[in-house]
Amino acid sequence: MPAARHPPLQRTGSIFAIITPYQATSRPTNHHMDVTTAVEPPPWNETFARAVVRRMVERKLPMFSAFHDIDEDDLMSEGLMAARRAWPKFKPAKSQASTYIYMASSCRLIDLWRARSRQYERDVRAAETNNLVMQDPNATPRHEQDDVEWLAATLAMIRRNFERYGIPPMTIEAGGVTIDRAQAAALLALKARLGLEDEAFVAHLAERVELVGVMGMGESPGVELVQRIGKAFPEVGFAA
Repeated sequence: MPAARHPPLQRTGSIFAIITPYQATSRPTNHHMDVTTAVEPPPWNETFARAVVRRMVERKLPMFSAFHDIDEDDLMSEGLMAARRAWPKFKPAKSQASTYIYMASSCRLIDLWRARSRQYERDVRAAETNNLVMQDPNATPRHEQDDVEWLAATLAMIRRNFERYGIPPMTIEAGGVTIDRAQAAALLALKARLGLEDEAFVAHLAERVELVGVMGMGESPGVELVQRIGKAFPEVGFAA
């Protein structure tokens, strides 16, 4: 039976030390600051960091598909700034530079996604519970001027949210009157706020020309257009 092989022995003073293969092999270096034996972080390499962050952004980009005001360039900027800020704390002995940059930039994008998701949820709750939208018309007397101000604010909010969340454009036409999606949604909200049926709502708009004007409409809608709006927005839950 052959004798077992042991690592070579090295005499140090009067003590024999075993040299393992790991001790006998020097650690390789990397010119792209990926691996280093330095205690302090190497100088920041913008080109290398940009390549790492771009790889991360390409993987995270689908997460932001619902936020149409954020594009790939925005995510690159956020990721690079986060990695740059974190770089002085980089410990070369604990991780590779590419891993550190990837994680620092990735954490920033995840935080951004969470913040935007929470904002979206708050907007939805506000639209569902805001007393400007969800109001019982019989609860308290309401001044006519309040309706004009309310409608202007509601239309502005709807347009802002449609743009923020990338709602595609749409037009509705009936009786020679054409309106866009935001105007239709605002009219539907006003109808629910007033608690009126189609015919009564049309008559009310004909009398209150300032409501039609604040909507940016050339003329008052007819019953056919109001009914078209109701069919186009079957799931809009504006409760009176």
